[in-house]
Amino acid sequence: FGLLGALFQLNILLYSKRMMFVDDFLSSLLLVILALGIGTGGILAGKLSHEKVELGLVPIGATGLALFSLLLGFSYTSYLVVAFSLFFLGTSAGLYIVPLNAFVQRESPPDQRGKILATGNFLSFSAMLVGSGLLYLFRDLLYLNSAHVFIVMGCVTAAGASVVWMKNTKV
Repeated sequence: FGLLGALFQLNILLYSKRMMFVDDFLSSLLLVILALGIGTGGILAGKLSHEKVELGLVPIGATGLALFSLLLGFSYTSYLVVAFSLFFLGTSAGLYIVPLNAFVQRESPPDQRGKILATGNFLSFSAMLVGSGLLYLFRDLLYLNSAHVFIVMGCVTAAGASVVWMKNTKV
């Protein structure tokens, strides 16, 4: 999740400038819209879970991450569609990550919780670093444009979402 977050945040800036040809204000506004979506998804996850840990939201969030990533790859000609896609990408992110974080906090033994959370944060920030490296790989070594980055990562996320759905139906 950290990898996607870092990669997408950097890619949105390149995407808006190089594919959409928008100014700094409209480019920044897209990041605000994404952040509002993440907040909305987090609140929605709390409401839908009725104060419990609801892992059933994870496959829904993963599917939304995949679908809206793919949509971003093809919608750079419409600012409105991009804004819509980023809001719901963020909402999907909130639906995905909030139940997972709640699960880790609930299920970790109290005497190990600090160590588990610290390890999770270390792995998450390490993945963010890898996300930055992936952007370099995609853009500078493979010569993919920003729309292609969303498509590739949308496909990877779709594969991951299908695994999450399969695991969820077996439980």
